[in-house]
Amino acid sequence: MNILTFISLLKEAPVDEALYLVIELNEFSGLFASNGKPMYLVKDTSNTQHEGIDTEYLSLQTHVRIHSVQNNPSFVDGYYNIISYKGDVDGNDIESFINLCLSHSENIKELSFCDFFYSLISLFQLPQEQQFKNALGLYGELKIIEYFYNNFEKDISPYWHKSGSYSKNDFTLEKLGLEVKTILSEELIVTIKHSQLLNNRIFLCVVNCEKNDVGETLKVLSEKLIKNSSYCNGYNFNLALTKELKRISNSDFLETTFNVLSINIYDATKINPFSTIPDDVTKLIYDYDLNGKNTVSEKIITEVIKNV
Repeated sequence: MNILTFISLLKEAPVDEALYLVIELNEFSGLFASNGKPMYLVKDTSNTQHEGIDTEYLSLQTHVRIHSVQNNPSFVDGYYNIISYKGDVDGNDIESFINLCLSHSENIKELSFCDFFYSLISLFQLPQEQQFKNALGLYGELKIIEYFYNNFEKDISPYWHKSGSYSKNDFTLEKLGLEVKTILSEELIVTIKHSQLLNNRIFLCVVNCEKNDVGETLKVLSEKLIKNSSYCNGYNFNLALTKELKRISNSDFLETTFNVLSINIYDATKINPFSTIPDDVTKLIYDYDLNGKNTVSEKIITEVIKNV
């Protein structure tokens, strides 16, 4: 198949949330389009456990129920495994992605879908800067788990990334979400996605860190949590941790050392800077200076999470 032909067909598909067939590869697989990006779908004939993994250029979703495709009335309702390409459709990497999907579709029985995805990650690896951001974010989230257990005797690890990388918030507790922002700055300035954070019952947890030689690595921290028999010993935590570790470099895991300067927790409903948002504003992202904003007291946190 000519890649230019595929890209041309891809660009003809409407750019919306719906799913459009671009090319049917065989009875088990095909190349589709959604929001202007290519997706590789394969029928889930093995009843694969649901999994979601996000990288800079690729995303994986397994065992997803798909009922219909906009431009293909004969599409068979069922469960599918999906790899989405998030890179530039006019860039050089899309040709490699399509060719590899074509090769996999011709040899589906020789390589499992998840193994195929992990082989793609090694080719479409995250840039070093993004890997470091992932490592910093992971460190902050693990420190929040440790913080809640040490200060409130509450194990929140089972609520971490409950829907994999597609979780709306980092922690999904009953009637409460926890969103963690990890920063390397003395200034309490964080980037906010308004619809994700400040329109919901959310506690914003800001972990202020520094890199120094006497801090702890992600390897030390993750092993400390796993080996502690009192918390972080559930299946969901171990699965989530395994997925997140795939998104960082080995050097950041083994060598980069962090130290926590402060942890501040805010009630998102109390710090919302906008009383109303126009209906025609669909995405609002901004940097928010939290200096001087009131934090949530330990008494209130205890009351909120005691019945979780």
